[in-house]
Amino acid sequence: MAASPSELEAELRARVDRELKRRESERRNWVPHEPFAKQRAFMGLECKEALYGGAAGGGKSDTLLMDAAQFCHLPGFGALILRRTHSELILKGALMDRSQEWFSNTPVHWNGDEKRWTWPSGATIEFGYFDTWGDRGRYQSAAWNRIYFDELTHFPEDWYRFMFTRIRRVAGFPVASGMRSATNPGHLGHKWVFSRFVDSKKDGRVFVPATFRDNPFIDQTDYEQQLAEAPDITRRQMLGEWVDDGVGRVYPGFEETRNCIDKKPDEGEWSYILAIDFGIINPNAFTVLGWRKHEQTVYVLESYRKKGDPIDVADEVAALERRYKFDRIIGDVGGMGKAFAELMIERFSIPVEAADKHNKNGFIQLLNGDLAKGRILVVRDRCRDLIAEWGALAWAESGQKEAPGPNHAADSCLYGYRAAMAFSERTATPVNRRTREEQIAEDTRRAWEETEREIKAGKREEREEFGYE
Repeated sequence: MAASPSELEAELRARVDRELKRRESERRNWVPHEPFAKQRAFMGLECKEALYGGAAGGGKSDTLLMDAAQFCHLPGFGALILRRTHSELILKGALMDRSQEWFSNTPVHWNGDEKRWTWPSGATIEFGYFDTWGDRGRYQSAAWNRIYFDELTHFPEDWYRFMFTRIRRVAGFPVASGMRSATNPGHLGHKWVFSRFVDSKKDGRVFVPATFRDNPFIDQTDYEQQLAEAPDITRRQMLGEWVDDGVGRVYPGFEETRNCIDKKPDEGEWSYILAIDFGIINPNAFTVLGWRKHEQTVYVLESYRKKGDPIDVADEVAALERRYKFDRIIGDVGGMGKAFAELMIERFSIPVEAADKHNKNGFIQLLNGDLAKGRILVVRDRCRDLIAEWGALAWAESGQKEAPGPNHAADSCLYGYRAAMAFSERTATPVNRRTREEQIAEDTRRAWEETEREIKAGKREEREEFGYE
């Protein structure tokens, strides 16, 4: 006897239900516990970019690993999970270590050399680190459906954006490709992460805030008591408040609300210095600093990057000179900067003094101190490149040198600041530029010879990383 239409419909619904349950079981088979509400919300997103957390105890690491693992039953799925440094990657209790707890003694295969899990379906989850701009080379020949950044605020924004070039999806693949991240507030990337996710209304970017109060697997009362003992800023960050601690940034003393002004004051007897960081393939940077007689404040009136050959630079300096009548012009005349400096003397009789580059880190600290005290004021709209660099420049892991990144405007400002410290509060003596040409040429020659000696002795690196010198 043939089944009735209602019986056929019931059987079809039962089959669909069984298939959905089978797929759900398959998806969750690799996760040892059921995600809680905030985690489920994050795992269901199909947007291009998403950030989870922003506080301590919200299950950030588990969330990233679960998000990747939910698709590992699909042939062709691939994920890359990144930490900033190798030491963070192999840390006990970190994501790679946690994956061993989840996937060991299962059919998933671990390749320790490649730091890669491979599923029976052929899907993969890999782990890596990205500590220097040069580390991008290890990822340039591969692509993944999704890339995950653990502790996103530890990374510069440009490094994060570069990894979008490593994301690809085969046409018709059922998983939305994109970037997924988790982090706490603070550290060197605090400002750009806050701006990109927390304070952004742009389509395709989602922030899922989560704190320890969203996590049913921890003793919330006990954890809150532990946080009560933490330093004020740390406690506020751990509770989900986006407070910037400046950790890892080269110029944490800079704050727009304290150090930016809308325009140069009109009154006063002014002195000016121009500082230049010369570029060859990459941008040159020009920074104009000024101060008024009987005032300790140094004003950064203009600071910008501009590409150009030596003739273009000489023309730019001549135009600035007509506007400001500089008391001194400072430049990095080592290396290829020698050609720029010599051309300015020959073309416009404009002498460029060799910038003092000794003890850079010490003067960075002095500049940070003056920024924190409000003794350095920056004209906002004329110093956008400098402001962007101060906000993004980070220390390398050693804390002794800057991580590669755009720093031309910051370096030119530092040259000018060093000169202004010695020059301010003194009466400027008018410069007879033509009579000083021989002296400046000699300074340039000596700086060039010193640079050559340092390079030959292996004491100085010539690097063109990240597209900047």
